[in-house]
Amino acid sequence: MTRRNPLDRRGGLNRALLSRQMLLEREQLPVLDAIRYHIGFQAQAPNPQYFALWNRVAGFDQAELSALFISRQVVRIALI
Repeated sequence: MTRRNPLDRRGGLNRALLSRQMLLEREQLPVLDAIRYHIGFQAQAPNPQYFALWNRVAGFDQAELSALFISRQVVRIALI
């Protein structure tokens, strides 16, 4: 019997990509670890990084991200 690669089935690559981006289900991990895992989040406006983390981290608390900004453990930069 031959086993098929799960990525061969229709939509398998899409599911793998969503899983790597933590978009299939919310993960139980600290906000800082989620940011490190993704290297960072791209956003032009102040709030999208909060939305991005809320979608990825179970029990996300916006105060935790705000505290990371205040303590400079994470930063916002503008690139043009």
